[in-house]
Amino acid sequence: MLIRIVTFIIFLSFPIISYSALIQTDWLIAPGIVEEGVITRDTSTSLEWLSLERMLGRPSDSVSSWMSDGYLNGWRFAEEDEVVGLLVNFGFPGYDYSLNGSHSDPDLIDSSINILTSYLGDTVSSVSSGNVQYSGVIGVIKGQEEELNGFTAYTISINGNIEYVHYGSSCCVEDPTISSTTSYFLVRETPSPVPIPAAIWLFGSGLIGLVGYSRLKKA
Repeated sequence: MLIRIVTFIIFLSFPIISYSALIQTDWLIAPGIVEEGVITRDTSTSLEWLSLERMLGRPSDSVSSWMSDGYLNGWRFAEEDEVVGLLVNFGFPGYDYSLNGSHSDPDLIDSSINILTSYLGDTVSSVSSGNVQYSGVIGVIKGQEEELNGFTAYTISINGNIEYVHYGSSCCVEDPTISSTTSYFLVRETPSPVPIPAAIWLFGSGLIGLVGYSRLKKA
């Protein structure tokens, strides 16, 4: 019996293909206060992202203050490589500094923008007018030496055709207090799950212990 259990555990321990997932969850701001579907959890990085619509137009000093002693405690400004990693999961191409401005594959960007806004919200659509449509996000991120920078991912369409794409970092984002289109990329770490091999070993060692205990009782 013991040999069979050990063989079963070894079989389960063979490499298992795992896939990252993006999961929308609720935000428990305080006991009894919940906002539904405003957090996106990236299982590949164990990072949670707050909807950009949630902090749209808020002053940066207020956001920083809320991080230290308010209801944003535990959240921080995302770094550029973290934002890029998330957008790659949304289908964006790998980051390239030359992408600032136009892009050669607007259809790919358009599809990715739709996924992005379905998870993190749309901060620029409010400036759409007539046959000119904006879609995507503009957000503040952590820059070098604790300075705040910006990251943009949006399209401008005219009569349904994409005419302009902006995807990349930017030092020129407007202060959210004077811009109706700028928010913040905010993240927080979540506890990493137990790795699959470790979980299997814990499960298996428990089974072995039960078998040993059973034999002792029979003896």
